Amino acid sequence: MANSFFWDIGFDFNSVQNPRTGEDFLAIGLVLAQPNNADVPATPVGISIGDTIGFFAYDITSNPTGTSSITGGAITFTNAVPQSDSNNNTITSPFNNSTGDFLTSISIPALTNIGTGMSTIFSGIQAPQASTTNNAATFTKFSIGSMTVNNLGRFMMTVELTVQVPNGNGGTTTKTFFVDPEMIVGGTNQAV
Repeated sequence: MANSFFWDIGFDFNSVQNPRTGEDFLAIGLVLAQPNNADVPATPVGISIGDTIGFFAYDITSNPTGTSSITGGAITFTNAVPQSDSNNNTITSPFNNSTGDFLTSISIPALTNIGTGMSTIFSGIQAPQASTTNNAATFTKFSIGSMTVNNLGRFMMTVELTVQVPNGNGGTTTKTFFVDPEMIVGGTNQAV
């Protein structure tokens, strides 16, 4: 039976900037979907072929100056451990594109939010509380997309988002948020 997972990606306009790159840091965490919205934090070990992984971004800024929008970005995959498929092709991603080739990058288009939502990673709740907690923190939420796992292996994932927010002076402030390559671990018989 296939499982559904979500990568929760959080950006904070008050975050500390990386002095080397000038980019701001993203917070991320993997979630395993459960019945009744009682989702739980997860690790990538045990993800299997056929599982789906959705990508959601949240504006986790405390006291934001206005409604943020994502103007672009990418989620990029590389192989962390050299591995080959049955045709001796180097596996570079847990996902394939529509033609069956390895999908090494998911392009993030300009996105407007889909409302507000609770995040298992950022809302500060535990799974048993999810269906009964009415005062958990909610955040502006963006849906990046969902993919089905096609390949087993160990991969690195890098996420970059460019976000705009009103600055209070009639203009906007733009920041680029980035997460250093994150190891998505799976064994030789496990995906990502």
